[in-house]
Amino acid sequence: MTRVERWLCYAAILLPFLFLSWIPVLERGFFPSPVFEISEVKLCLNIDQNRKPEEATSVFPAGTKKIYCWFSWKQGRPGAKIISRWYYSDQNIHILDVPVALTRNSGEGVVSLVMPEGKVLPSGSYGVEFELRGKVIRTTRFVVLPNQGKPLSNN
Repeated sequence: MTRVERWLCYAAILLPFLFLSWIPVLERGFFPSPVFEISEVKLCLNIDQNRKPEEATSVFPAGTKKIYCWFSWKQGRPGAKIISRWYYSDQNIHILDVPVALTRNSGEGVVSLVMPEGKVLPSGSYGVEFELRGKVIRTTRFVVLPNQGKPLSNN
């Protein structure tokens, strides 16, 4: 076997392996796609008619029944689903998951935590996590203050 024939045999054996090693690069493209990001999060007691937060805060008064969580995102894929996960940190209790389907590459959304009629959020520390494909991508925390007034009467 001549030297050229040997090189051709080696090439015939090695080229498929070299090609297979490039498949992941070809599948994701030569340039990585932008990374999805929750760019801003604001918690508040109210939102305006344009679905914008009013008086953003992370400390809520005793007796709070509803909390809004406004957020904006970048580099999303329309149709992708994120989850906002609400939890009570003081007792490590999962409260609620709110799925959100993205409608465009970037935008804004609002999710909320609402207590049932006649109930208020217990005082303590809480959190909201935003999750995409099982990975937490943003977390924000808030506190509901204890009732400092007189005890509520049953009358």
